[in-house]
Amino acid sequence: MGYTAVGIAPQDLAGGLDFLQQQKELRLPWISLNLVTDQGRPVFPPRILTSAGSLRIAILGLTGPVRRTNVRQNGYRVLDWRQTLPPALTKAREEADMVILLSSYPFRVNEEIARSQKGIALVLQAGVSTANMAPRLVADTLICQTAGRGKYLGVLDIDRAGSKGWILANRARRALLQQRLDRVNLQLQRLRKRAPAKDLQHDAGFRQLVATRTGIEEELRALAKKKNRQQKGSVYSNRFIALRTSLPRDREVEAIVRQTLRQVNELGRRQLEKRREQRKEEARIRQRLSMLAGARACSGCHRRQAAFWRRTRHAAAWQTLVAAGRQFDRTCQPCHVTLPASALARAGMQGLPPVIPFDLRGVACEACHGPGRRHADNPAGNRLRKPDAATCASCHRADHDPGFSFADRLPLVRCPGETAGR
Repeated sequence: MGYTAVGIAPQDLAGGLDFLQQQKELRLPWISLNLVTDQGRPVFPPRILTSAGSLRIAILGLTGPVRRTNVRQNGYRVLDWRQTLPPALTKAREEADMVILLSSYPFRVNEEIARSQKGIALVLQAGVSTANMAPRLVADTLICQTAGRGKYLGVLDIDRAGSKGWILANRARRALLQQRLDRVNLQLQRLRKRAPAKDLQHDAGFRQLVATRTGIEEELRALAKKKNRQQKGSVYSNRFIALRTSLPRDREVEAIVRQTLRQVNELGRRQLEKRREQRKEEARIRQRLSMLAGARACSGCHRRQAAFWRRTRHAAAWQTLVAAGRQFDRTCQPCHVTLPASALARAGMQGLPPVIPFDLRGVACEACHGPGRRHADNPAGNRLRKPDAATCASCHRADHDPGFSFADRLPLVRCPGETAGR
């Protein structure tokens, strides 16, 4: 099809980098600034230099962020654009009269790029939406996009003569205004059918539409007078061409497509079921956590015991994980936090909330004595348990603490006295 340059998008990496590199016989001019190997070497050329008449053009490629769930990440990394684009853009401005960026980042990122990086004439974005997008002027950069899935062909006609500022061609502006005028006239027609003319004169929405129509018609007349005048600056116009299927139907290909669509549907069903189970588990965890009163509530009555606990290694259990750089290790967390019950502690990853609340970090009162919410509300009617060797053994197992002795360690953590408030 005569491509001058092809930017690498995350979707192109769905089969892995090795698969993509095996397609060399296609001879596509792939480019990417920020797709590198694990050793930091570029996988494809970062840019292509070409020309149109006497205009020298540099085309840069920028690969958007890769979602690990969608692609195979083996042997490569996608660097942030802030790391790779600025130096490449500086060099491109020295080598060329015009810079074009092929980007698979979403519009909000490309908008940031256009505002912060000077010298990019065009950003052609792809892979982030299934809809056509009319060119948008951001600072001095024109951002364009054609709908995905090969349903449309986007055609951008530009005349780069003159200044670097972009001006929409008169004919393109007239076409857009005419489309807008047609929509306004249709709205006015519908309003006239619904209400008498005398009532519409007092309708604010109707009057606004009439004023809008008048403004569009005046601008169209002004443009008609300028149609033979040459515009000064870089002029552009844009159009989208809907593509039609021209290949004959192939039963084998259709069977593959149907099978693929069924597999996609099944994956969607599984993901939905997984999310439902996750929500159920999160609800169960929230219910369990609601049984806790927290160490602060305990210290309100048991001040002596709370003061003693703060001097024990139990109180600093979470900090030992932080010091070891293991505070996000789900296999370590259960024995370094306060959980509603020992059963939940033994549940490991399946029983922990996604983020450990601050009040639960450290082995506090309820880790040994059980959930204390009911006890805090009604101390006399809800007595807490006394920990025994089995309570300690839920965490101090042989594989974690081979020298553990309940009789020897108990005096180190046993709270002084039983009288509340002392």
